[in-house]
Amino acid sequence: MIDVLAANAGSFAATLGIALVCSYLGLFTVLRRIVFTGVALAQLAALGVSSAFFLGGLAGPEARELVVHHGGTAGSLGASILGALTLGGRDGKGRIAADARVGLAYAAAGALAVLLVWRSPADLAELQNILAGEVLLARSGELASLWAGLAFVVAVHARYRREFWLVSYDPEFAQALGLPERRLQVLFLLSLAVAVALALKAAGLLLVFAFLVFPPATGLLLGCTLHQAALVGAAAALGASGAGWLLAIGNDLPVAPTVAAVLFVFTAAAWVLGRVRPLAGALRFGLYVLALGALALLPLAWASRRQAREPAPTPPPTAAQDGSEAPGVEDGHDAHGAGSEHDASALREALDRLHHADSEERAAAARRLADLQGSEALGPLLESYVGEEDPKVCARCEEIIEGLLAHPEAAVVLDRVLHAPDADVRVHAALALVALGRRAGLQALVEALRDPAVPPFVKAEAIEGLREVAGTDFGLDPLGDEDPEALQRLDRWWTEIGSRLRWDPAARAWRSSR
Repeated sequence: MIDVLAANAGSFAATLGIALVCSYLGLFTVLRRIVFTGVALAQLAALGVSSAFFLGGLAGPEARELVVHHGGTAGSLGASILGALTLGGRDGKGRIAADARVGLAYAAAGALAVLLVWRSPADLAELQNILAGEVLLARSGELASLWAGLAFVVAVHARYRREFWLVSYDPEFAQALGLPERRLQVLFLLSLAVAVALALKAAGLLLVFAFLVFPPATGLLLGCTLHQAALVGAAAALGASGAGWLLAIGNDLPVAPTVAAVLFVFTAAAWVLGRVRPLAGALRFGLYVLALGALALLPLAWASRRQAREPAPTPPPTAAQDGSEAPGVEDGHDAHGAGSEHDASALREALDRLHHADSEERAAAARRLADLQGSEALGPLLESYVGEEDPKVCARCEEIIEGLLAHPEAAVVLDRVLHAPDADVRVHAALALVALGRRAGLQALVEALRDPAVPPFVKAEAIEGLREVAGTDFGLDPLGDEDPEALQRLDRWWTEIGSRLRWDPAARAWRSSR
């Protein structure tokens, strides 16, 4: 679990940040009875993302790439901020009440979002990502804008925290103090719109709405004061984030719905146990402990991630003092220097024997080379594998290569192998990178299919590798003449869909993000 959490430390940190800010904002929406306004703003943000998808499909290739990377965030922010200004700019004394206008905005935004995504190149799977959400698929750019937006919201509430509390909890007293209630209301809705829009891009509508509703409800059920309610709500949000992530990783579940389900369990427990003072106190304490545990997971994940990036230490010599064979040497030759990466003579011997006429010698040399070089052996092993004719030696090389792919530096070595002169070696390195969740592997496969000099049997391997990711072979025939229309379909997929593909470590699969 920690390994998967470490690979997604940025997304886990984003979940904790969204949990803290949205649970705090949600307390205001519950006190002011504008919970549905928060949902409407989130739905308007989804409409903004859908509009970006639709416009991206109408734009040219250059503009489409810009829309793919930045249009969703801009559309989400623009639509939600416009909604905040519209929904917060009136007092609701007209023919249509304020809550009715909120309902109209929610229904219209939901309908338009479906229709725009339906007609955009990004199919309904994109709308599912927006609605259900999957924080594992959040891009680094989305996380950067998310942290900037959350910092803005925190700054606004640090400045106007007292005014917001008065306007939300005791509006009559706020009016008596002469506070500008209307302007404060609009400012609060703007901060809510920014947080919701950016959080929706990273985590989806479901998780954002869950953080806006469940933690405040839990806090109000268990807290004796507003400040305690805010603290308990934040603890519930953080605790559910940590528990939800671990449950999702351990049971191969989507993160966002799992966290939302844990939030519901916390609120239900608060509803049942909150009426009994000792039980309410115990539940509060339990939430505080879970929150601290979730916060402790973050530095643990970062530390594990940093450790995984460090080169593996050189293993000590494994040869016994009495001159016996080192483990892993399968022939009768002297094992002098086994396990030492700096033993040049042993390395040259293993490389020479990798091309030995005897199949047993080649298999033993493959194992020996892996023992000597670790992940650095991936290059020569791939070269040997693609030229090997003996099925037993192929199977042995494949087994050793699969073991080396678990090494932290395997992706770095494979990146270098992508520049090998042999196209077959490059494609096999690309396939290994795709299995490791590296975008460079996908790009190398696409480039191999574009290159007319690549042999047909190598292109067949590349087509099969892309088929597992894209679900189609684009009509490419490695044995036939070059098909311009099939290549255009490949280029269009890579431009429109490939740039949004993100690796899901929990499912070990490529998925399309928003």
